[in-house]
Amino acid sequence: LAKSGVGAPKEARASRTGLETMDLSPAEVNALVEPQMRALLAQLDADGSVEQATNLAIRLRQLLKASITIALSLDIQDVMESAISQICRMLGADRATMYVVDHVRRELWSRSARGMAPFRVSIDKGIAGYVARTGQTCVISDAYSDPRFNPSMDKLTGYRTRNMLVMPAWRDGRIEAVIQVINKMTSAHFTDVDEVMLALLSTHIGVVVGHAQQHARLRKDIDALTKMINVPTTLAAGAFESPDAKIDFLYITKEIERRARDALAWPYSKVFIVDPPIHMHKRKKSVAAGGAGGEVRDP
Repeated sequence: LAKSGVGAPKEARASRTGLETMDLSPAEVNALVEPQMRALLAQLDADGSVEQATNLAIRLRQLLKASITIALSLDIQDVMESAISQICRMLGADRATMYVVDHVRRELWSRSARGMAPFRVSIDKGIAGYVARTGQTCVISDAYSDPRFNPSMDKLTGYRTRNMLVMPAWRDGRIEAVIQVINKMTSAHFTDVDEVMLALLSTHIGVVVGHAQQHARLRKDIDALTKMINVPTTLAAGAFESPDAKIDFLYITKEIERRARDALAWPYSKVFIVDPPIHMHKRKKSVAAGGAGGEVRDP
């Protein structure tokens, strides 16, 4: 212990580590270090425990690995699966779920496994919903004694939730996801260190989830635009391939409307054809896929 510097005055310990070279003001420290981390480090400093400091260093290395792994993909499903795996390993938890927040529908959605349809839960229900609404972290030692806990998933799966650590993942002042970690395996409940580690990782997860969703929306827009651009080409190709086919305005408008609905995932579309001689818009009557044909004129 004497060799490590534990128990020596702070000045002596600082000279051994070289950390005295960081000349930071209290305001800079507050901006750079999470409050939970400051409290944890203060406790370690007061205890002077080499074992605790070593364990913290190991956890920080796990945190760094988790951050790098989660950032390797822009696919939202890959991000969710990677985050869940890394969080369970880092915190010694049995299970975890990451919910993406849908602020428009006021829902949380996730997937239990790749290839399965996403499931959605109301933002007004459960502890995850509470965290999404309030932005507050919840550390719960007995889930069934908390009135906010929704046991419906336990009843459906036969699983028993004992304790939970539930935290929001922020990006630019907006909650992008909620991380729900269930059943600490190495102790009776989640610890202050667990909360600190997840708080540090959740900041990174919020940014990655936000970028992944932006990427997904961009890909969807590009795919829709590509399909729309290809409509005239495919219509013309069909006309040349089947010279005997009846190609008239009714056929063209019907095909354009159908392909527009498919490309943009819309239930309804219209095509207006300008009729210059009488300054009217002529359109086929269509309310949905397979709608009745006909002609309607509007001024």
